[in-house]
Amino acid sequence: MASRYRTTGFLGAAVMCLALGACGSGSTALNSGSVPPPEALRTEFTQDSLISIGDQLRGSADYAQALAFYQRAQEADPKDYRAARGIGLTWQAMGSAENAIQNLSRAAELNPTDVETRETLAKLCLAEGRLSEAKAEYQWLIAQNPENAAFYNGLAVTSDLLGDHGAAQANYSLAISLAGDSRALRNNLALSFAFSGDYEAAEEILSDMQDTPRARQNLALVYGLAGKRAKAQQTALQDLSMPDVQKNLAVYDRLRGMPSDEQAAIVLLGHPIAKQAAALSH
Repeated sequence: MASRYRTTGFLGAAVMCLALGACGSGSTALNSGSVPPPEALRTEFTQDSLISIGDQLRGSADYAQALAFYQRAQEADPKDYRAARGIGLTWQAMGSAENAIQNLSRAAELNPTDVETRETLAKLCLAEGRLSEAKAEYQWLIAQNPENAAFYNGLAVTSDLLGDHGAAQANYSLAISLAGDSRALRNNLALSFAFSGDYEAAEEILSDMQDTPRARQNLALVYGLAGKRAKAQQTALQDLSMPDVQKNLAVYDRLRGMPSDEQAAIVLLGHPIAKQAAALSH
């Protein structure tokens, strides 16, 4: 999935995963000047108008007012999934993954066939380490959309983070067959082989993709995970200075001592994750 993922040190320039678009864990403060005036909330609106105004305010990044209108819609009709979805998407835009997941899960309970909501929920759960929930969401999405390569990639990334690299490789391969041999998907597959210790397979894939600095640095990463420091250094030096290469080699050494699921988290997400048990169901 163009990458939004980070990695430790200079490794961030290397990893090329299909972006899942998951929101970060940072937060955006509400602007007190955006709180709607009392008369605006006293005005009578139809349910559709409340949702529509909330959508418009969210689109213009006026999150405090958007929340106020969505919450009013939710109070008027607690079973209106659009209100819960709007609240969840607003919290996502503000960087609060926990609130976003809570409200999007509610929206999915109210409207289980809403693919867009459940895809967003899957991405958020994945980014937050709620891997069992992410896996369930991606499995549902694939059942509804068996030709969507992005959903197979999401399930594959989840499987790598769970340490189930065989399942990950099977789903990456399915995604590749659907997406027309995507470079990003082949890169993900190669990394999965590396996590599972099949360095030869990883090297074979990446050796055919050495026309960009990012691809070369991915191959250097695989050499590093395999303990081939000389090859890793030689490959990395094609694009990086020696001080930067030395930093990357130190990262590779640390990664080699980690379990494969932790390697995957560092490489694919850019940070370790605290895997959480499923707290919500629908």
